[in-house]
Amino acid sequence: MITKNGGTTWQTSDYLKTESFGTTCVYFTDKNNGWISGGSNIYKTSNGGENWILDYSSSTGTIGANDMYFLNENCGWLINWEGQIYKYTN
Repeated sequence: MITKNGGTTWQTSDYLKTESFGTTCVYFTDKNNGWISGGSNIYKTSNGGENWILDYSSSTGTIGANDMYFLNENCGWLINWEGQIYKYTN
């Protein structure tokens, strides 16, 4: 997903089009920094979704976020499908 206006409108990212990716949640702390979760992967962008990098991948599928909240680009919390809460620090 790409936003160039702080989330008012979105376009599909060319990178994520190539991934087998079922989005479960998206969270941005500002117009550039955000995370997207799908399956057991969490991707991060620092340019409004133009590019995404794999920030975390769980081989056991336990961390894929069902919901997330971030204070800033260095600190946040993720809730997985089982209701477990994980603290994210960068």
